[in-house]
Amino acid sequence: MVKAKDGYLLDPMEEDHLGLYEDKAKSFFSARRLREIKKRVDAVGDNKSVLELGCGHGVVLDYVYNPTNTYTGIDINPNSVEIAKKRNEGRENVTLRAGDVMKVDCPDNTADIVICTEVLEHLPDPEATL
Repeated sequence: MVKAKDGYLLDPMEEDHLGLYEDKAKSFFSARRLREIKKRVDAVGDNKSVLELGCGHGVVLDYVYNPTNTYTGIDINPNSVEIAKKRNEGRENVTLRAGDVMKVDCPDNTADIVICTEVLEHLPDPEATL
């Protein structure tokens, strides 16, 4: 991995996430992970608040979407957030915004479910972020 600004591994503003799920071969390997995440989110029940840290293009939020829940997705790359907004267009219960997951400004106990996948390995101090 390449060390980038602010201690991140890979530059989160330049890294291209396109193709991670859209490519058929990569999608095949990602499908089980997505099903496992959805199974765990569904097990918590309806009318929950879901926070995804490092939401990227919004693929995970789109996959686990349940109209009874509310969703917040945060990603450091504003371009990824714009793609996620297009993917989740028309869903009033989905809020997506640019932000640094190491500096999330959400008060404690505001989310029933937190999803953070394919993110921690890029952070300079994953334990502090958790």
